Amino acid sequence: MCGLFLLFVGVHVLLICGVPADHNQYLREYNHKVELLERTPSPRLIFMGGSNTAFALDSKTIGDSLHCRVVNFGLHGGIGSRYPVEDALQYVRMGDLVVFQIEYDAFFEETCNKETMPKLMTATGWRNVGQLTMSEWEAVLAGLPMLALSHLKRLLLYPVRHSFDTPQPERGQFSYVASGFNDYGDEVSHWYCDGRAYHPTAKRETRPVRQDFVRWLADVLKAYEGKGARVLMMPPACTSSCLGSSYSDAIGLALASIGYPYQLSPEMMTVPDSLAFNTGYHLNRDGVKLVTARMIGFLNKFL
Repeated sequence: MCGLFLLFVGVHVLLICGVPADHNQYLREYNHKVELLERTPSPRLIFMGGSNTAFALDSKTIGDSLHCRVVNFGLHGGIGSRYPVEDALQYVRMGDLVVFQIEYDAFFEETCNKETMPKLMTATGWRNVGQLTMSEWEAVLAGLPMLALSHLKRLLLYPVRHSFDTPQPERGQFSYVASGFNDYGDEVSHWYCDGRAYHPTAKRETRPVRQDFVRWLADVLKAYEGKGARVLMMPPACTSSCLGSSYSDAIGLALASIGYPYQLSPEMMTVPDSLAFNTGYHLNRDGVKLVTARMIGFLNKFL
């Protein structure tokens, strides 16, 4: 039995560590976003969030309109909020304006998951692995078998693809790949693709807000301010049905209670369902234009 266990572990280690990296895997973009924070001179306008932030903004238009440097640090809700927010803190400087657009689910549940966290770790060379929380470690360990299988698949496909990287999607087709991002950190490849079917849900959020998450948020926002940055809490960009199913007034009350209320009503960051790309948090190009214009109009007074 012990021998079988060691064989099982050995195969997983060999597949995870022995197969060359996938340089076009979606979460490889995290490395680029960190580089943007490192090298973009301050003052900057930094957007923090999940994929809602990655998919909903045109940072070049924002920067050109507001005459500022913009970094879009949004990537994926499946890595949770704590990891990217605390990692980015070391790069924040005096004069930066940081806009937080945390997806609503994070207020009710731990969103880092076993599908995403192991991929993030391998994509970043196990960056900050010693600082992972218990829930993040649980997600990483639970997802290792899936990660090993995905590496095995790439290994088996190598004779056909002649590459270990995720292939580029066909013209007009969408795929979650690192090459879909522009120089500002925006996911822009979906601007030129037809949206996938979006199926709204009629559910309504009734769970209580996680008080531990709210306390952590208050502490980390104060830490950002301690670096000399200004911070703004903004609702995430989403569709109207996504807002109806995911938002609760308890979120607004919780943020107000810690002194960081939303600067705009959630409705102001909401667009019709017809402007969804493939989820309620991913907008098509027309949705991006609408949200970007609203963001510019609001932020103009801060810059």
